[in-house]
Amino acid sequence: MIIHSSRQQLQIDLELIEICQEIVAYGKTDSEWFDIESSDFFQTEKYCGGYEGQEQAFCFSYYENKKEYWFDIALNQISKIISGQLQFLELRPADY
Repeated sequence: MIIHSSRQQLQIDLELIEICQEIVAYGKTDSEWFDIESSDFFQTEKYCGGYEGQEQAFCFSYYENKKEYWFDIALNQISKIISGQLQFLELRPADY
């Protein structure tokens, strides 16, 4: 769900938490993710993304109301998402 304020934010949901749990289960470092980077490693109903070495983060597309948005998650943010410490992520409109 997108929260509208001066910036658009994504409220983290169970679907994204499950992706983060899967990332943790792989037990890889940034450099190991870099070696297998893929823009569509994770694909769910609302999210599509994977590790992007140039960004040193997991980059995702998020779809809501037929609009596409992008957001990034650094590896060090994953545990904060799972624990609930991090509840929102900054969104930006997809630009082609």
